[in-house]
Amino acid sequence: MCLKPRTELVLDAIILIIAAPIAIGLESTEETLETYHKILIGGLSFAVLAAILLLIGVFSKKLFPLYAGMAIMLLVAVLLFTINVIEWTTGWKYEYIIYGVCFPVFLLYACFDAGRHALELKSSRD
Repeated sequence: MCLKPRTELVLDAIILIIAAPIAIGLESTEETLETYHKILIGGLSFAVLAAILLLIGVFSKKLFPLYAGMAIMLLVAVLLFTINVIEWTTGWKYEYIIYGVCFPVFLLYACFDAGRHALELKSSRD
């Protein structure tokens, strides 16, 4: 079953609002809180901000919050992937798969959904 872009975007934002604080909690309970961990926590916090902007954009039917959320998500995806590649060189942990692969891919998919919804909104205004 194929959902409308608006519905998919709302689901993506809700998943991100639930998953990012869980990841922040897991990351902040590390025994040694290194610089990389602090950067990951900051990036995941910005992911929550992006999800909130997406929800505001969907429910207010305005393009600016959608574009701002997309920009933040792209930056967070690049940040998470880059930091985890650096951490992969020092060792391996199971959560690197979650932070280094799953989160950035999910953020890029949410950006794609936001772009589809923005195009749909723009065409409905014309």
